[in-house]
Amino acid sequence: MDGKRPPERHSAFFDIERDPNRDVLTRPASMLRSTEWGGLTLVSLLAGLAFPPYFISVMALAFLNAGGMLWVTHLNDVGRKRLREFEAEFAVGHAMEEKRDFGAAAAFYTALAPRYADHPKIAQIALHRAAHLKESHPQTFAPAPAAKRVARRKRK
Repeated sequence: MDGKRPPERHSAFFDIERDPNRDVLTRPASMLRSTEWGGLTLVSLLAGLAFPPYFISVMALAFLNAGGMLWVTHLNDVGRKRLREFEAEFAVGHAMEEKRDFGAAAAFYTALAPRYADHPKIAQIALHRAAHLKESHPQTFAPAPAAKRVARRKRK
């Protein structure tokens, strides 16, 4: 190196930090003015005093997991059977992904959707997975260049 320092970067952020009037303009007169003291905030503070934090986090996770269980438990026996069938078929597509055959996996997931049209949420899972594969691996789904297409036609 030639011993020269790189030029310093200038940022408006540091100008604000150096402003002597900044504290006067931005400091709240009290803590109450800087915080929205809604009912949820007060309940959270009181809950923090009454229960240890890990208990609150465990209860929050239990509440969120119960929401997923509501969808599964509202299914009747036929619906649960269809869901198990879908899981088994979805695993076939996942195996294709593991082999890095994303094109075949996306086609398989897209073909699953019409078979499960009687359960729109299940069909939506398959379509979302196919769309995700197309977004995350665009090179797999790009059209073949014209020269390769012509060469393929000549071979046939």
